[in-house]
Amino acid sequence: MKNLSLWIALPLAVLFFSCNAKQKEAVAYSDQLVQLQGRIVDAQVNLISTLETYDSELMHAELAALKNEIKQAKAEADPMSFEKGKRLKNVLLQFLDYAAFTCDNELLELITLLEIPADEYDTDDEARYMEIVELYDTRTTRIMDEFLIEQKAFAKAYNFHLEMEDGSIY
Repeated sequence: MKNLSLWIALPLAVLFFSCNAKQKEAVAYSDQLVQLQGRIVDAQVNLISTLETYDSELMHAELAALKNEIKQAKAEADPMSFEKGKRLKNVLLQFLDYAAFTCDNELLELITLLEIPADEYDTDDEARYMEIVELYDTRTTRIMDEFLIEQKAFAKAYNFHLEMEDGSIY
C-alpha cells in the first residue's frame, strides 16, 4: 500500500517586543519572512494531502499551485531588506529554492509513482517511494531548522523573543 507520512515542521513565531522602533521594524521584517515560509509550507501540506487521493489531476493542480506560491514568495522576498536581516532572508531564499527544486524532482516523482496502476505497482516502486519520502523529510527538516537558527540569531540581535506553536519561547 502506498502511504505517505511526511513531517513538515513550521517554526511559526509570534514575536514579542518592547516599544523600541528598530526592534518593531525587526519584528515586522522577521514576521514577513516567516509568513512567506508559512505560505509555502501550507501549499506543501496541501499537495501532500492530495497524494493520498491518487487523483492525478488534483495532485498536478496542487503541484502547480505550490510552484506558483514559491514564485510569488520569491518575488516578495527579493526586494526585502533589513540591516542585520540578510542572513535570515538568505536562508528563506534557500528554502524557497529547495522547495522549487523538490517540485520538479521528489514531489513530481512521488506523483509519478502514485500514477502507476495498482496492478503494476511493485516492491521496487514502493521502495523508491519510501526512499523519496525519507529524503524529502530529512532535507525539509534540515532547511527548516536552519531557518529557525537564523530566526533565533536575528531575534537575539534585536532583543526580542520568539514564541513557537508549541508554546516554547526563544
